[in-house]
Amino acid sequence: MTPNDPIKALRNANPLPGTAAARLPVRAGESELLRRIVAYNAPHTSRLRPRRRFALAFAAAAAIAVIALVPFGGGGAGPPSAFAAALVRFANSTPRLLLQIPGWHVVFVQQDPGGYGEMHFVRGRVNAQGMPATPLTGEASLIDRFAQLNWGPASARVRRYIQGGHQKIPTGLGVPATRLQVEGRTHDYLDVIASLIYDNRAISLRVTVTGMPDLRTVLQALNRVSTPAWLDAMPASVIKSANSDTAIRQMLNGIPLPPGFDAAKIPGINDTQTNYYLGTELTGTVACMWIADWSHARATDDTAAEQRAIAAMATVPDWPLFRWMSKQGAWPQVLIQFAQAMPKGTWFGHSLTAAVDPGLGCSQLGVKLPGADLPNGGLKPVRLKPVR
Repeated sequence: MTPNDPIKALRNANPLPGTAAARLPVRAGESELLRRIVAYNAPHTSRLRPRRRFALAFAAAAAIAVIALVPFGGGGAGPPSAFAAALVRFANSTPRLLLQIPGWHVVFVQQDPGGYGEMHFVRGRVNAQGMPATPLTGEASLIDRFAQLNWGPASARVRRYIQGGHQKIPTGLGVPATRLQVEGRTHDYLDVIASLIYDNRAISLRVTVTGMPDLRTVLQALNRVSTPAWLDAMPASVIKSANSDTAIRQMLNGIPLPPGFDAAKIPGINDTQTNYYLGTELTGTVACMWIADWSHARATDDTAAEQRAIAAMATVPDWPLFRWMSKQGAWPQVLIQFAQAMPKGTWFGHSLTAAVDPGLGCSQLGVKLPGADLPNGGLKPVRLKPVR
C-alpha cells in the first residue's frame, strides 16, 4: 500500500463531500454545539455549558442539533402586556438589549443560571431552523438578515482581551465596541464579531454585513430598552412561568412516566426558556429516571423492573412531543439511540450508564445513575470461557 492509499480510501468513504458540506446551514448548529464558547474566542476563556441540554454533540456526534423557535401547540405573538413576576425577573437578569432596526425581530433568547445568554435576530421570515427564510445558501443567506448576540460575566481576563482590541466603533449603548474579530470575508460580505464591555458584562454581536458602514449602522441600533419593551419583543417560543404548568402537561402527554417523577423537582424547570429546551428538560429527566431504574434493576437482578424500564424507553420514537421536536433538532434521536442500547447495556463497548450521565446531564437534572461514578460505569466484566 502506497502512502496515498489510506488517504484515498478515507476520501472514498466520506459520505459528505466538500461541495455538500459547504451548503449545509451550520450556523444554527454552531450555536447549539458551541453556545457557551465565548463568541470572541479569547484564549482560555471559553466555558462549556454545564447544563445537560447542551450535551447533544456527545450522544449524536453525526448530527448537528439546530433549534427552531416556533411555538409548541400554537400560541400568540408574544407575552401579554401584564407580565408575570418571573418573566420580569428574567428580563431584568439580562442586559435587555435589542437591535432596533425596522423589519428585524427576536427569534430566540436563552440565559443560563451562570449569566451566559444568547439572542438571535432575523430580518423577515424564518425557516424551521430559526434562520432567515431565503432561497440563498451559505453566508449569502445571512447578509443583513441574521445577527447573534451573546453576553456573559466580564472576568478580568475577558475584560483585558476585549478592551485590548484597540477599536472604538460607536454603539447605541454609549460604549464603543473595542474588539473586532473577522470570521469570514469576501468581496460581497463581512462576517464579523464586535465585542465590548457593558454593564459589567462581556457583550458580543456577530453579524454578516456587506461592509463596515453596515456594521456601524447595526451597532448604532443596539440599544438597551425598558423591561416591558424587551418582553414585548420576545417570541411566542419563550415560555412564561404563569403558563409553564400547562405547557408541561401538554408536553408529557403520551409519555410513560417513571415511578416518582415530578416535573416540579427538575432544577430550573420554571425558568423562562424556549419550548425546545423545556422539552429537553422534561424528556431528559424521564429518560434519566427510567435508565436509573433499569441500571438498579440490572445490578440487583430484578428482571421484571429491568424489562419494564426497557419497554417504557422503547416507546421513545412514538412520544407525541417528538413529532414536533424531531423537526427542530437532534434531541429525540439522542434518546432513541440510548433506548436502543438498553437491552445490551453497552454504548460503543462501554457501559451505557456511564455514557448516559454526561450525554443527558442526569446529575444536573437531579437524577443519580447507579454506578455512573464507578470505573466503566460499574459494568461487570464479561468472563469468557477458556477455549479447549
